Amino acid sequence: MESMDKNDKKAAGGSQKNAAKKMSAMSQKLQSAQDGMESMQNEEDLAMLRQILENLVRISFDQEDQMNRTKIINKSDPKYLVLIQDQNNLKEDLGSVEDSLYQLGKREIMIKPFILREISSINQNIGDAVKNLNDRNVSGAAIKQQFVMTSVNNLALMLSEVMKQMEENQNKPSSQQGSGKCNKPGGKGNKMSMKSMRGMQEQLNKQMEGMKKEMESMKTGQPKPGSSGQKGMSEKLAKLAAQQEAIRNEMSKYGDQLNEEGVKDAGSMSDMMQKMEETQKDLVNKRIVQETIDRQQEILTRMLESEKAEMKRGVEEKRQSTEAKNPQISNPFSNFKYNSIKNAATDLLKTVQPNYNYYYKNKINSYFLKFAKIL
Repeated sequence: MESMDKNDKKAAGGSQKNAAKKMSAMSQKLQSAQDGMESMQNEEDLAMLRQILENLVRISFDQEDQMNRTKIINKSDPKYLVLIQDQNNLKEDLGSVEDSLYQLGKREIMIKPFILREISSINQNIGDAVKNLNDRNVSGAAIKQQFVMTSVNNLALMLSEVMKQMEENQNKPSSQQGSGKCNKPGGKGNKMSMKSMRGMQEQLNKQMEGMKKEMESMKTGQPKPGSSGQKGMSEKLAKLAAQQEAIRNEMSKYGDQLNEEGVKDAGSMSDMMQKMEETQKDLVNKRIVQETIDRQQEILTRMLESEKAEMKRGVEEKRQSTEAKNPQISNPFSNFKYNSIKNAATDLLKTVQPNYNYYYKNKINSYFLKFAKIL
């Protein structure tokens, strides 16, 4: 400003450039500090999610053990009071996790309705379970305990997906994190084809059918040779749920790519992904029934239809070539209309005399008179 007041433009220009460089450096430092703060915040959120998820998984196993004990215990057994006390302790543990889930719901608005709905279901069912246990209603208590375990598993599954997404975003370069834009999911280079996804789904369906038979054999008390125990079955079901989730994620990327290409197939993709999510919940809750198998078969049928549509889109329309022909061009007298018209006009000129003036008419008449005398 002093240089400009003195009309020293050269010195003023140099000072402006120097100020611009310092402002740019300050902007970079502020951006770096902001990125660092966001990274620290994300790490804190991930740590909190891991802790909540671990507690939910532990509570789910404890509730499953509690439910299995409830199903086989005798009402007059002295250990029945211990069972009631254990259920009350589990209720208190869920209360501490509930506070953390409420805090998470305040920070993540998108998942808040889901968290509130599942927490409400847990509180209602666990209260009913304790009441049924106190009333010696063993069967009713076991049903309510199953509902509690289902809601806990739903929360754990949701938090697992959120944590996975946050870890993926954290591993991206800082330029992509700060810009507010992320890579297009399922870009052309890494989009899985429908045929590959259908093969994965078909293999998963076969594994689920085998698990269904194994679970039925364990219920009848006649396990097949080589079948895994309760713990091994839980691990297998968890792996199947993870496989279904992986296919659903690939399906989501595939649907996004179709939307970018302007292909109207989003409705079918959304329906398939919803059915896959229902299957994940069944697997997490250790529930494989005929309805689950039928749903899986319907997913496979839809994928086959989408695969056929994908093949049709991949076939380019090609021009049909025709063999060269050398037609003989002719002008037959009897076939073309204009020839007959031409001949009729010529004959008309021969028969109709033109209009002559008086002098030539007399000449013509005299000529014909002379010709007649000769004849």
